[in-house]
Amino acid sequence: MTLNQEAKKVLLRKIPHGLFICAVREGDEINGFTASWVTQGSFSPPLVVMGVRSDGSSHGIIKRTNKFSLNVLREDQKDLAAVFFKPQKGLGGRFDSCTFTYGELGLPLLEDVIGGVECEVISGVEHGDHTVFVAEVKNAVLIKDGAALNLASTGWNYGGWSMLNGSFELKPLIKDSAKLSNCLNEIPNEPGCYLMKDSEDRLLYVGKSKRLRN
Repeated sequence: MTLNQEAKKVLLRKIPHGLFICAVREGDEINGFTASWVTQGSFSPPLVVMGVRSDGSSHGIIKRTNKFSLNVLREDQKDLAAVFFKPQKGLGGRFDSCTFTYGELGLPLLEDVIGGVECEVISGVEHGDHTVFVAEVKNAVLIKDGAALNLASTGWNYGGWSMLNGSFELKPLIKDSAKLSNCLNEIPNEPGCYLMKDSEDRLLYVGKSKRLRN
């Protein structure tokens, strides 16, 4: 059976996503990133499910410690989500942009957000470019309830490719299939970097790949 790649892209992009700050800690080192592949998996016990890119530093910390926290952002905190998308000078550098405390499990919990939960990993599936972690919520802190930030409201998306100084830039979604095909054909089958920007052309994320066309 051959997978219809265009249909797959369109349909999977219809899945709604929230935006959260996932925080991890190993000893004295902390790190965090903006997570969008997150959902609740069970009422009793309370479980959350999160997909984490397997080549990231936080992925390794989660695997070694079996813990992470999820901080729920307000609908007006798009800029904070962007900070945790962007490259950082050193591990934990993104936390310079916000205040936080440590929860009962010793994990960072942001102070100026809706609230956060601390979780213990109970299982994981390592397949493809992400690991799917299933974790039980062990501690929950509600600071102030309100509407939460979601991906659809930001205008961010993954789209076509174009050459930019030896790297590739993720452009807004190309709807014309012929133009999209031409762009994809320009992507080399070799290692490289790519940039993701929002609808206002602000840099959100710099990534790397062993094979850009993948």
